[in-house]
Amino acid sequence: PNRAQHVASEAALTKLLQEHAWDLLIAAEQSKQLEAATAIRTISKLQKDVPTILLTEREGSQPVVEGLKTGARDVVTVDEDQHLLLVIQRELGALNERRQARLHDRRYNATLNRAKELLDSSKDAIAYISDGLIVYANESFAERFGYSDRDDVEYQPLIDMLTEGEQPDAREFLRQCAINNNEVEAQEWQFTAKTAAGTPLPTKAEVLSTVYDDERCLQVRIAASSGNTEELEAQLSEAKNRDAATGLYNRQRFVQLLDNAIQSAAGSQRTGGLMLIQIDRFEESVQQLVGVAGADQLHKKFAELLQSSRSEEHT
Repeated sequence: PNRAQHVASEAALTKLLQEHAWDLLIAAEQSKQLEAATAIRTISKLQKDVPTILLTEREGSQPVVEGLKTGARDVVTVDEDQHLLLVIQRELGALNERRQARLHDRRYNATLNRAKELLDSSKDAIAYISDGLIVYANESFAERFGYSDRDDVEYQPLIDMLTEGEQPDAREFLRQCAINNNEVEAQEWQFTAKTAAGTPLPTKAEVLSTVYDDERCLQVRIAASSGNTEELEAQLSEAKNRDAATGLYNRQRFVQLLDNAIQSAAGSQRTGGLMLIQIDRFEESVQQLVGVAGADQLHKKFAELLQSSRSEEHT
């Protein structure tokens, strides 16, 4: 259920904003107890996303202009109920979209962090090249060429790590890869590199166009031995099947496991069961109380509880 709270002072507003998640503030322009401008400044100071609608008794555009300059989302004349309802619906819809966008941003960043961890721990030598510079290299890449730390190669020209005779052809090859912008099919590249000690090192790599830190670049990957490659592929497969926020299997993997369980039950005398577990009124009550960030943490803790409670024979 929706709840409303009358606020008569800045201290009371601050306390309410800190204790609960609110969707909307409707303020009277002529309020003597708590001025609308003060309320808007308090919301901004606490960095809360609470849109403000200002009610005015004045006619014309002047109160609208003044209210918008103050920071209100809209200004509605008192007693124009239908107008007020439409503005409320619009602002609540926009607020929900902003919350969803922040949620997706957090999940996207969590996925990026997990991908970065996989890159850092990969046995394959991987580097990202932007405008000829190595903007990222994992430890395996540095070790492959005899460097003790990846900081020794990052932000150095990749061309400088090749023997001089191969540098012109390599420069042209990388330029063409950047122009082709192929994100699907990797281009094979064979060249002779030189180690930190200057020793020639015949190398075979794959080059793929991709994005790193929101910048278009080239990925250069030098495969490790087959055993390590299989290990990396297993790690990537496991990461692909997991939800970044909770660590549980994602929808795609769930459907696969469910289909396998159904086929297994159909071909044997065994039976199985599916438990659907939901938190009652999560979005209506719980998320309103703890906020979007708190809801993410609650989902994670709930997932950990489920994982710790299941037995070995349960999926």
